[in-house]
Amino acid sequence: MNISETPALTEAELKLLQTLVYQECGMHFDDRRTPFLQDRLQRRLKECQLDSFYSYYRLLISQQGKQELSRLLENLTVNETSFFRNKAQLDLFCHIANGEAEKAAAIRKFYDEYLAVMDLPAEFYLQTVESVFQKHDLPLGKLEWRGRRIDPRAIRRTALFTVEGERDDICAVGQTLAAHELCTGLRPYLKRHHVQTGVGHYGVFNGRRWSNFIYPMLRSVVYSSD
Repeated sequence: MNISETPALTEAELKLLQTLVYQECGMHFDDRRTPFLQDRLQRRLKECQLDSFYSYYRLLISQQGKQELSRLLENLTVNETSFFRNKAQLDLFCHIANGEAEKAAAIRKFYDEYLAVMDLPAEFYLQTVESVFQKHDLPLGKLEWRGRRIDPRAIRRTALFTVEGERDDICAVGQTLAAHELCTGLRPYLKRHHVQTGVGHYGVFNGRRWSNFIYPMLRSVVYSSD
């Protein structure tokens, strides 16, 4: 088969690719982005001289394919902005274009609250991204505060309660759970983890599911640890 004639992604192949990308970089490309994924996949197949999705996928998940996985993610994320990571933003523009003022107003109200935060200095933000998400200083034992190395194993008496959102496209499922493995000094009964279904990053600490599900659990953890 000619590489340039690789057929369109099947539903199963698309799901595999979406899941892999989400696990590796926390970005969710929904079905509307299928043509974009297909285009980037064709480029990488041609570059690697492979003629099928599954042969390429096997390469990506292999030990030898780490470099190629990095190239694919770079191809997918270059020029990509948070606009494509948040469905509500696109919905807002669609409602405005379709003259659906009431639906647009509801989303605007949400963003008025969502964006009402204090600005962080750029230096602090970039340092956090580099140290925590790119260099992984904390799990590698390299993160320091005022010259002193931070060691999560030293935590022994406090409770640890971690929460993740099923649809979180900023901090993917599993990142918060990793804290349990780092805090080896805590006994199991002091650790608790919860994955909240149906919420993204913001919904973990705001809205109906926060009030009805997450906050009661947090309150219980605090009271039981007092």
